[in-house]
Amino acid sequence: FSAGVDMDGGKIDGGTHNGVVEAYVNLPIIADWTAVRLSVYDDYHGGFINNLNTTRTWVNGAVSNNSQWAGHNYNTETVTGGRLAVSQKFAQDWTGTLTGSYQRQQTHGAWDEDPSIGGAVNTISGSPVLVNGPVHPLGQNNVVRFGPENKSYYTKTLDFHLEGDVGIGDLVYANTWWAQDDQWVNEYSEYMQYINSSPSFNATTQQSNNCATGPTNGTPTIPLGATPYGSCNPSVQYYDYIQHIDRWSNELRLQSKPGGRLHWLIGAYWEKTRDIYSDYFHMPGLQSKGQAWQYYASYYGIAAPPAPDDWYSYTARSDYLQVTEFTNEVFDITPKLHLEVGTVHFQSHFTDSSYGGFWNFPQLSTIAGGSSEKWNSKVGL
Repeated sequence: FSAGVDMDGGKIDGGTHNGVVEAYVNLPIIADWTAVRLSVYDDYHGGFINNLNTTRTWVNGAVSNNSQWAGHNYNTETVTGGRLAVSQKFAQDWTGTLTGSYQRQQTHGAWDEDPSIGGAVNTISGSPVLVNGPVHPLGQNNVVRFGPENKSYYTKTLDFHLEGDVGIGDLVYANTWWAQDDQWVNEYSEYMQYINSSPSFNATTQQSNNCATGPTNGTPTIPLGATPYGSCNPSVQYYDYIQHIDRWSNELRLQSKPGGRLHWLIGAYWEKTRDIYSDYFHMPGLQSKGQAWQYYASYYGIAAPPAPDDWYSYTARSDYLQVTEFTNEVFDITPKLHLEVGTVHFQSHFTDSSYGGFWNFPQLSTIAGGSSEKWNSKVGL
């Protein structure tokens, strides 16, 4: 029997506090036969980045405030989890261990900073950059964001390990299930405000989709003669990314006992992975009845947007299976001269499918797949 607790705390210079609590207990249920071990932890990282409250004038002329998302010590992280392991002796030469673990990581905010906020000189361009609205006191660790930012990761594992003596050799079997869920919400309004990929794909053209009319400057997104920007919404954008991965694996190995002149190993490995993921870019101000959207709808033959705020979205799935069989033999010709031979056979199969697209393109479905196979062999003296 053993147990313990550990606690740690601290203060971030210019930010909030950190704190960690860890504990474990080891229980011998049946002496020399059964034991259980449990460990848990909670790890909190405080914030030190400030999302400044400010007002922005968008390229399409709309004005909005980020007070919904602003705040001091904006970036925080919490990691909690635990592990439970059970070890069981079945016979003199047979032992099995079952281990399960869980971890959750949750974050809020952003860990970058914009040193130009407040009128400081931009070290890249060399010119001063000001945010719209009141000028904030110059300080470090500041950003201006117009959308939600948070992430969650959940990881689970279950492992079973068995080993024992089967007479002609020692047997080892390992089975694992691993799963991870990711959920991201990322602010994307900076991209919409400053994008300049091409004359037809920039902030001017893309923000027109949040307007009832316009624009006409440069290369218009709608036919010539249209009116300027009118009745525009802010171009706030953020995306939800969701992913769920499951992986199952099995490995079986049989190995010769120590001693003798012939040493051999034979085994097989099997692994399957399923990955399901999706992305959804929200644009709450999208106006599907506006001139720009209606132009694209007519051009591409779209009856209606996939959803009222759907600027870009997709869902996809990947399945991957790999199998390996292997063997290796070493023969001691003399105490100092050894002959070794071995071979490995590998094969894999995968399929990928996805469905989605941009707001101005029809939603499309794609399916792909393939397989591979290979032998690797060796001989050495």
